[in-house]
Amino acid sequence: LRQIQEGTFFGELNVSGENEDLPKKRKVKVVVDAITREEYLQSDGIGTVKDIVAEDLRKNKYYRFELFLEEDGGGYVQVVLGKMAFDRHRNYYYYEDEGRYIRIEPYAAGGKSFAVIIITQKEEMQGALYKGE
Repeated sequence: LRQIQEGTFFGELNVSGENEDLPKKRKVKVVVDAITREEYLQSDGIGTVKDIVAEDLRKNKYYRFELFLEEDGGGYVQVVLGKMAFDRHRNYYYYEDEGRYIRIEPYAAGGKSFAVIIITQKEEMQGALYKGE
């Protein structure tokens, strides 16, 4: 079972799409912080989740996800997440709106902490995240 880990995670996403000007790789950062049940309820699920695996183990844990993509200038820009959901059959958390689909999957093999997939109307990015720089 893959429970959510707290911390700051970094990785590089492989980028694909029809536009040949797209970069082939893009750096990503995800910050995961534990929050209280009250903070989770107040957020209405916006960028927050209840750890479903921990719940199955009779523990109540809540987390806030903050997602950042590196821009051309080298700095990170935050990607605003909406209401997060959980796919119990595939064991990942996701956010979806008209323009994009973002999946954050807890992962525990090979030192990886999360797998991330971001799909927009013009590109698809996917890769693994590791704790620390």
